[in-house]
Amino acid sequence: MSISGAGAGAGSLVAGAGDLREIVVLQNPPGVPDSSGGFSGAWTDVARTRAKIVALAGDENANAQIEQSITRFRVTLRRREISAGQRLLWGSWALNIRAILPDPKRVFVFLLCEGVPA
Repeated sequence: MSISGAGAGAGSLVAGAGDLREIVVLQNPPGVPDSSGGFSGAWTDVARTRAKIVALAGDENANAQIEQSITRFRVTLRRREISAGQRLLWGSWALNIRAILPDPKRVFVFLLCEGVPA
């Protein structure tokens, strides 16, 4: 697992198939209808796919008096149906999807995520 940062091409949204080097698991949140007509009580895997992941910034958040490190990422995937309530698992990170940016060429989907160690 590697985190891209500033450098040649790091700021570009354009990606090629060779740039999708990281393996991620797309997950639905708890409470999403499952295949048996009920609701899932845990995050459920939707798909395993490849991604380009670029770290944008880091911050700390005090939530319920517990300090937690949050890192923002830009993630590029091949185009697929994704919603802002889903998340990606990437190694030891949970990347919560906060925004979805469409690709005018309709080849990729660009995600802005907040990551916390899982």
